[in-house]
Amino acid sequence: VGRAGLFGVQRGASAVWLWSSVAFYHVGLVARLTAKLLWFLLTGTKTWVFMSARLMLFVVLLLPGLLQMLAYWLLDPTVIKNVPYTRRGAKDRNLLDIYLPPGEDGVRGAPPRTKRPVFIFFTGGAWVIGYKLWGALMAKTFSENNVVAVVPDVRNFPQGKLDDMLDDVDSAVRWVLRHIGKYGGDPSHVVLAGQSAGAHLAAMAMLRQARLQQAGRDVRWSPAGMVGFAGISGPYDLPLLESHLHKRGLDSSILRWISDNDLQRYSPLQNVPVDCSGLPPVWLYHGESDATIPVSITLRFAAALEASGAKVTARTFLDWTHTEPILEGPLSGDDSLCHDILQSLLEETSCESLLKGPSNEEDPFSDDDDAPSASRGARERPEALLSPPRRNGGEAFGAAEVDLTARPQHLPRRLSSLPTAVPRARCEPLVHPSLVAVARKVNPF
Repeated sequence: VGRAGLFGVQRGASAVWLWSSVAFYHVGLVARLTAKLLWFLLTGTKTWVFMSARLMLFVVLLLPGLLQMLAYWLLDPTVIKNVPYTRRGAKDRNLLDIYLPPGEDGVRGAPPRTKRPVFIFFTGGAWVIGYKLWGALMAKTFSENNVVAVVPDVRNFPQGKLDDMLDDVDSAVRWVLRHIGKYGGDPSHVVLAGQSAGAHLAAMAMLRQARLQQAGRDVRWSPAGMVGFAGISGPYDLPLLESHLHKRGLDSSILRWISDNDLQRYSPLQNVPVDCSGLPPVWLYHGESDATIPVSITLRFAAALEASGAKVTARTFLDWTHTEPILEGPLSGDDSLCHDILQSLLEETSCESLLKGPSNEEDPFSDDDDAPSASRGARERPEALLSPPRRNGGEAFGAAEVDLTARPQHLPRRLSSLPTAVPRARCEPLVHPSLVAVARKVNPF
């Protein structure tokens, strides 16, 4: 008994030391990153102070619904939290959450016999305050519709630059394609999606991998194996948006730092290839009342992709703000965006894909190897992908010459502007309509 008790004390002491060292590391990391962020903010535009105050009030007004989502994320057994997708794991925020359909307890064991479509969602946050928990509301909706939802976390400023963030996106997508079968997902029916900065990173990663593939170089994942790409309120042209975002509180010094002073290199619109016919269907969504990223940016991106042979559907919503499709809408009972994406997913998904067997086991961190990685079981698509990029997406324009509030001259053929006064897909509201109405007025986005 004495030896057993001593052994237990030793194990307890070891656990305390381990968790203490981990906590000490993260406290130190947060302190260093906070100091660096504050230096950028205090030496730049002061608009962020006013915007931060509005953001805090916005969060307080929506708190009743946000607390319900936090409880769901913490307590629901169908949410598998903090799965590392690289060996770096928590050190570099390389963790993801998996949302399983109702009735599955999230216990790792024999994979379910039924294989379901997969929805990978990268959250927004201006490349600074993004976090995977922000995607819980949308992920919950998809999981309730028998889709396995995955929300990865990626490094933000000042922990990483855009190259680091894109590397995290590629690592997360590759991990999902290789291992989601163990959680009941079908790796051959995956939708890649993002909102705001997440849409920018996902789009840029997709175009970058496609260009590498066309050049005959090794790729970490194949865009051709995706069922679709869904971009929501994305900032697809950074040079055009730089001064606008600066006025909105995102200091241009931050954009310049994370892009190594080369905004054009990291702008999806300015890296649209000549031939996009091999890309998956692209579904773009934007609110016409978005003051953070004007709707014209999405319309330009859609037109440029379509002109290069991509299958593009663009939908704008008359009274949507920047965060309406992922926050105010669902919290007030409007699931129109998720409804649209699910409909598009159903059109691209065959019933047979839901009955395939599980993927083979392999090292969960084989992502760190140098071997090429196309998605296993990917559907066959045309091999012709992407020539060297055409600058400015085929249009010659400069930031000083473009009215961001005006629609571009060339619009995508598959464009629909939809009213949102009456939601087309209802869900249970989590916040009283009066609180949501006030939140819309103070929304800094």
